[in-house]
Amino acid sequence: MHFRVVALVGISLAALFFTACGGTKEGIRQSNMVRDDAKRMQRIPNHSAPDVAEAAMGRKPDAVHKDGDREIHYYVIRGAVNGETLRLVYLNNELIGQSIETSGGQ
Repeated sequence: MHFRVVALVGISLAALFFTACGGTKEGIRQSNMVRDDAKRMQRIPNHSAPDVAEAAMGRKPDAVHKDGDREIHYYVIRGAVNGETLRLVYLNNELIGQSIETSGGQ
């Protein structure tokens, strides 16, 4: 849980930095999207089913992959400047792990 909070703060700070540098309406819009997705992510309880995450995020996952018995759902965080993605790992239809991955940017 501590890592999750630190990651969310990092994403928010990155978005705010991007907004401050650009100073555009687009930058503000992106910052708001990151903030909104961060709030949605906090509503996903441990040991919940995939449909709970879909309801919390307000959309279906951007990608779903199988890894043996595990199913991994990816939600791209909208407006994130470094391609941050929420990664949810399910085993037997129960959330067993989550993390935020960065796919690019710098």
